[in-house]
Amino acid sequence: MIKKLVFHIGDPKCGSTAIQAAMQKNACVPARTTLVSQREFNASALANVMARSNQQRIKNQLLEKREWCESHKADIGLISAEFFERVAPEQFDAALKEYLPEYVPDVRAIAYVRPHSSRLISGYAQRIKTGAFIGDLSECTDKMCAGTLLQYYPRFFRWKKLLHDRFILRPFTRNELKSGDIVDDFFSQVLCGEEYTLQTVEPSNESLSLEELAGLLIVQEGLIQGGVPKHLRLPIGAAVARQLSKKSNRLWTKLLLDKRNAEKMYVRFRDDARALDAEFFQRPLMENELLHAVETSIENEQSLKASQFFSEKKIEKLRKISGRISMLPAEDMKSWHQEYQIETGQIFGKKSRKAILFFRKAREREVWNAVDEIVDHLLP
Repeated sequence: MIKKLVFHIGDPKCGSTAIQAAMQKNACVPARTTLVSQREFNASALANVMARSNQQRIKNQLLEKREWCESHKADIGLISAEFFERVAPEQFDAALKEYLPEYVPDVRAIAYVRPHSSRLISGYAQRIKTGAFIGDLSECTDKMCAGTLLQYYPRFFRWKKLLHDRFILRPFTRNELKSGDIVDDFFSQVLCGEEYTLQTVEPSNESLSLEELAGLLIVQEGLIQGGVPKHLRLPIGAAVARQLSKKSNRLWTKLLLDKRNAEKMYVRFRDDARALDAEFFQRPLMENELLHAVETSIENEQSLKASQFFSEKKIEKLRKISGRISMLPAEDMKSWHQEYQIETGQIFGKKSRKAILFFRKAREREVWNAVDEIVDHLLP
């Protein structure tokens, strides 16, 4: 049986995909400690049901984790999902006490926090990519400033209050990470300084360029107009990004923060940054990052207007592809989505293997073809 559990709890846009890829490939080989990683690529299913307080599904998920724990002999079991960001520490604690009580005294949680302004930019790009938001950066900044998502301190303090020194918060900035690498830093924290060797894992979930985001915005606008629900727009955008990451001839203009929005972020989150620094870092790390974002900002906000980057003919083709996807029957879209989840490791186990046989009979190939066409049109 696994002796102890370590949860990697996010945050989103802090290298979770790279960590999870390394876990799946058993890239870390410790000198003494034995590690075993979750079966699925990420534990988002567990994190999501915890966030929604769905008690029956929490039970099902944690009973599966119990079976996994009992089927391995290892010093440490690793469970990772960036969407633990949405889980209340008290909910997490209650669920473990009920279904995995023997792990509660020693359980550890590791989180990474991205500086506020950097998280704004990466989060904006993610929302455009997945069709969760289709406005400009100023609109997104206003929403972030009005909400509590980037109010980091209260949430992380609750984790510290629950787990004490078994909660580790690391700054997601290159010069603070071990070797400047999120994967190396993560396993260093897991192993508490023990020596290990680390194999190279291919980069994944790379950032999209300004041009690619402008093109995807056209696609996502079309999907929204065509009535494609949010939970299906998200994997379409993600699938396009995954395919783009395999290409070498991409457009590479970087999405940057402008002065006006950088100053808004500084005013809104300065106090949160100071509280975070005092509690976790004992130096003005997050506050300095807010200041640095202002100092390095560009003068004017960048535009995601597709006509700046693509011909009208190419824009029209992207719209037509989006329209074709929107016209597909709901059952075909559902089949494709589940196949995508299987391919990316979000669904795992006997059910997924049985599902593959069924999904191959569906017309999900049409969606994959559409994804390939979108990728082709986003390349120069």
